[in-house]
Amino acid sequence: MPLAFFFRRYRRLALAGWGGVLVLLAALPGCTSDATISKAPAPSVIRIAVPESGSGQADIGLGSIWQVFSLEGLTARGSDGRAVPRLAESWSVSGDGLTWTVTLRPGLLFHDNTPFGADEARRALEGALSRRRQSPLFPGLFDVRDVSVSGDRAITIQLSRPSAFLLDDLDVPLSKPSASGPPIGTGPFHAEFVSSSEVRLRAHAGYHRGTPSIHEIDFKAYPTLRQAWAGLLRGEVEVVSDVSADAMAFLDSRMVEADSFPRRYAYVLAFNSTRPQFRNPAVRNALNYAVNRDAVIKTALRGRGRAASTPVWPEHWAYDKAAAGYSFDPQRASAALAAAGLSGAPGRGRLRFTCLVPEGHVIFERMALMLQRDLFDVGVDLDFESVALSDFDTRLRAGNFDAVLVDLLSGPSLSRVYSFWRSPGPEFTGLNVFGYRNAQADALLDQLRYATDDAATRSATGQLQRVMTDDPPGIFIAWSERARAISRRIEVPAAPGRDPFQSLWQWRLLGEPSQHSAAHE
Repeated sequence: MPLAFFFRRYRRLALAGWGGVLVLLAALPGCTSDATISKAPAPSVIRIAVPESGSGQADIGLGSIWQVFSLEGLTARGSDGRAVPRLAESWSVSGDGLTWTVTLRPGLLFHDNTPFGADEARRALEGALSRRRQSPLFPGLFDVRDVSVSGDRAITIQLSRPSAFLLDDLDVPLSKPSASGPPIGTGPFHAEFVSSSEVRLRAHAGYHRGTPSIHEIDFKAYPTLRQAWAGLLRGEVEVVSDVSADAMAFLDSRMVEADSFPRRYAYVLAFNSTRPQFRNPAVRNALNYAVNRDAVIKTALRGRGRAASTPVWPEHWAYDKAAAGYSFDPQRASAALAAAGLSGAPGRGRLRFTCLVPEGHVIFERMALMLQRDLFDVGVDLDFESVALSDFDTRLRAGNFDAVLVDLLSGPSLSRVYSFWRSPGPEFTGLNVFGYRNAQADALLDQLRYATDDAATRSATGQLQRVMTDDPPGIFIAWSERARAISRRIEVPAAPGRDPFQSLWQWRLLGEPSQHSAAHE
């Protein structure tokens, strides 16, 4: 699995562009004149600009964005970290925690209008399980021993041991292969064309939550935020998927509305803990006290974010709000670095390291300058190396970095934390490319993975927050926010604080009738 989805890429969002829809003509019975022929409404098309997304690779960035609109899982992840139904209607578990019965919604259809029943769900899930060694974001699937059909709309999942992560990770996208083109899913749109710079989506008339009102979605890559914003002003697109706070200041509210929402990503200066300068936990801890998070949020993020201390999503139902984070305390940082023998004039005993920064990303560049200043003030020399997104994967996998500034997926569920920070082992390799090793953190992460009740999860979560504060794998700076600029020609269901893209299938152009049904909302 490529690692470049760490960054401001929305790994599972999409871009598209679809034309060539036939205009249907219907003749009224018994009439032959032009007056007796009516033309169906022209297909509605929405064009969406996705800035800073061109990777040159078809399997990351825009090349994979389409999946979130086309493929669905049995479950989805709620904002509080609990699983919610998606293709599944309900589920139950045996007393020993080893047998799960999942009941599907009625009337599910693939994009080719073939049924998605228990047999199809079993095959699709088994296909996902066969790829799980290449899907380290789904640790809850590693304990699945068998999947069988237990009714027309029910499947049974047998586990080798109880798994608290199973329901979270049953959001793994399910599909069946196509003879040519992208896999066939059940989502509100299906992909007709996918590349690293463009994806073309078309509405799925048989979508189980209702037929989308928008017939076509066109996503297009733009190299920079500035160019995407200019495309909106020129009328090339109706939506910009990510709008900077600077651009929002010039937004004409009569024509465009900006919807902001919190993301489950944290800006992190992640250390390569195998490097000599970062092997001492006291040094990593000291660097956390050197950073003025509030100032970074105010200046670099233009107030769009909240301070972070650990990788645990602060809105998770088990998050311990009493667990102390970091204050801005440069004196404490300086004293701790001096105690570790890292003080003195430049070049004489001072800590120095280089941090990789994604090339051409304005927010990262601003943040980098502020981090550099804060660390310099406590006697640390921080250099930056700007690297093209296409090179990040290679550098990270090879461990060829001292530190890296990333926008890291870390919520809403604890299985994300497990994937990135559990030490690699023979059973689960995960995505911990940062060299972080802490036996106590590993034990707590395993407790979370195999917890059998809420009390055990709450206890282990709070302890993990404290352990990862004392021995941090990096500087968790801020939980990010995103704003999407949407033309007022588009009616978007009101959902304050939620990503409007989650309801894309319900969008409609003003003046057009709504086609979707709310029967399965």
